[in-house]
Amino acid sequence: MTNLTRTHTLAAMKKFQTRAYLSKHSPMSSTQSSTRAAEEERNVDQQDARELVDWYKTVRRDLPWRLNRDPYRIWISEVMLQQTTVAAVIPYYEKFLERFPNLSALASSPVEDVLAQWAGLGYYSRARNLHKSAQALEERGGFPETWQELIELPGFGPYTARAVASLAFDQKTGVLDGNVIRLLTRRHGLSVEWWKPQGRTPLQDLADRVAMSTNAPADLNQGLMELGATICTPQNPACMICPWSARCVARQTKRTDVLPLKKPRREREIWVWRPYVIAKRGRVALIENEYAPFLKGHWITPGRAQRVTTAPKRFDYRHSVTHHDIFVIVDQRADVSTGVASQAKWVPLSDLKKWVPTTLVRRAIEQSSKTQISSARRSQAGLILTGLVMAMSLSCTSAPKPYNPETPASSPTPIASSNGETLLAQPLTQDGDNFRPIFSPDGKKVYFISENREAHQHQQAYEVDLATRVERRITYQDGDVSSVAVTPDGKSLIYASATDEIKEDPFFVNDLRNRYTPPEGPTSVSPAPTTDSTNTTDDPPPPRLIGLLESRQPTHCELYETRVDGTNIRRLTKSHGFDGEPALGGKGRHLIFSSEKNGNRDLYGLQLGNAGLRRLTSGPLRDIQPTVTPSGKYLAWVQLAADFTTSQIHVSDGSSYATAPLTNKAALNVTPFWHPNGQEFVFASNRGDGKTFDLFSVDRKGTCLKRLTESSSHETYPAFSPDGRWIVFSSNHSGRFQIYLMEHRPPPICLTDLP
Repeated sequence: MTNLTRTHTLAAMKKFQTRAYLSKHSPMSSTQSSTRAAEEERNVDQQDARELVDWYKTVRRDLPWRLNRDPYRIWISEVMLQQTTVAAVIPYYEKFLERFPNLSALASSPVEDVLAQWAGLGYYSRARNLHKSAQALEERGGFPETWQELIELPGFGPYTARAVASLAFDQKTGVLDGNVIRLLTRRHGLSVEWWKPQGRTPLQDLADRVAMSTNAPADLNQGLMELGATICTPQNPACMICPWSARCVARQTKRTDVLPLKKPRREREIWVWRPYVIAKRGRVALIENEYAPFLKGHWITPGRAQRVTTAPKRFDYRHSVTHHDIFVIVDQRADVSTGVASQAKWVPLSDLKKWVPTTLVRRAIEQSSKTQISSARRSQAGLILTGLVMAMSLSCTSAPKPYNPETPASSPTPIASSNGETLLAQPLTQDGDNFRPIFSPDGKKVYFISENREAHQHQQAYEVDLATRVERRITYQDGDVSSVAVTPDGKSLIYASATDEIKEDPFFVNDLRNRYTPPEGPTSVSPAPTTDSTNTTDDPPPPRLIGLLESRQPTHCELYETRVDGTNIRRLTKSHGFDGEPALGGKGRHLIFSSEKNGNRDLYGLQLGNAGLRRLTSGPLRDIQPTVTPSGKYLAWVQLAADFTTSQIHVSDGSSYATAPLTNKAALNVTPFWHPNGQEFVFASNRGDGKTFDLFSVDRKGTCLKRLTESSSHETYPAFSPDGRWIVFSSNHSGRFQIYLMEHRPPPICLTDLP
């Protein structure tokens, strides 16, 4: 190769390398990278929007302002819902629309009438702006359809304008209220000062971005607000049933308790207000407030307001308005010659609510006035109280009477250790066959399921008092009650009940029924297998230790809620499948349960008070027996093999349900129940021999397993007491399944292998 040829070759190689470098690092490549990033961003937004809209359509609450797309009704609701809860708004909303059914009615009414209908909602500037905007809208002939036009009206801030434009006219714009701010900061893991304009800008951009990615912006924005209000709550969010939990950055980084950032508290001011109540002939003097920093522009009594550094020791009552702590000292003035009174408006006490909607002022007037109206109000309050007492008496007489069981022929015997020297557990029940016990929240009672009683043909829920050992029936269903949970306040039970068609044995599938034939019929209790039995095919089936083995008859099992006295029965699910094994989490706000639909049994989540379900698990195996930590952070459940011979326990923090099993041996590991500390749980296992079941405890990471019982009888369905000191369980130690109580004293040494 000549020098000239070599020179041309090296130049060509250098030119090629230069082009490759420029191609890799050129602005064109950066643009392509940005395009790919933007495309990925759009895909994520579309996925978020799609999942949220589907979730909202399933679980949406039936609220009165969602009946149609009327911009007037939507506007009124959005203004009322500012600084006020949904439950508090509904009665005011319905009453307000009765008085002002449309825009014309609101615009043509005096502002005093509007304030009177607003009384009790607080923040009365909202009502004044509502009236001003109604007049402006009436003058222009109706609502504009974009938020850019709406925001020019009095009281239409960025949120209200965008909400009305989106919900009523499907404008693709995002809403940003407190619930949505909390939701978006957690979803994207943003530590922004959302109370400042520079902090709200990226959040508004996110809300707009996801709104632009859907053809249903109204449903999307309703879903954002619904998800923030019911699932992504300020404390203890129900992440397990959140449709965004798998991609939630705060969930993945364990920052749900720190996001969104806490807004610095504004310094509270202490004020002493001395209202002069000047009354004459059933009327009271009012002036437009210009002297007090609170309730500016409102009609209040004359008086004096003074800011102080410490609260007075003597005052008539205390009231808070925004950041003002107001201590009221009422000064009743019979003197009407005061200069300020001569310029006041004299308002009849009968019209007081119309002119003075706030209780701060009205209380001062009503406290000092000696008029017939105050007497009439006291009388009316007395009548209401009397009516309430009578109603309570009537409701008590309509409650089911407690059932007193017959005295059994022999009482169950306590369970002792193998050497007979140590008492392991004492019996709590003595009649019927009893299983699935749980403690009441105060730890004074145990609820359980009972069958084979003379009082009824089906399984029913009972309670036993730990002090007296008295058993009392709670449910009076026509079908079998198969499992039960208690709400954190101890006032209600949630249980699964079959319809009346299931009258035989709902606990064993047809395969097991064909393989096993109990000697005394399908509802009898089979004797425990002998220790020298080796033919497992001829053994009777395991005891009633797993509510998963339902008979696949053409019927269904649903979830119900009832008071602990058996009254006020309410149906929670209407899936026409096999719903059962309810477990409450998130301070009782959400319900996890197992349900069989289309041949698959999976776990579902239900937000109490809503009608929709969310499937948590999906797969060929059967997911059953969920149990949730008191905080709602962790979920444990059982996954049953297709042949019903083995089952393993899984644990999830809600971010993913495709988890590896915590247990791994070929055994039936069933009925987990969390310790109140949320760090360990107790469960039953048949030791891998298909026969006797014992109780075990294990930490949630599966690193330390401990055996709690070892006897010749079956111990199943363990449950912790609220303080974690005691365990109740079901055992056939005395020949029939009874509920036993045992102190939780795990051995100090961990087992070397899981069962």
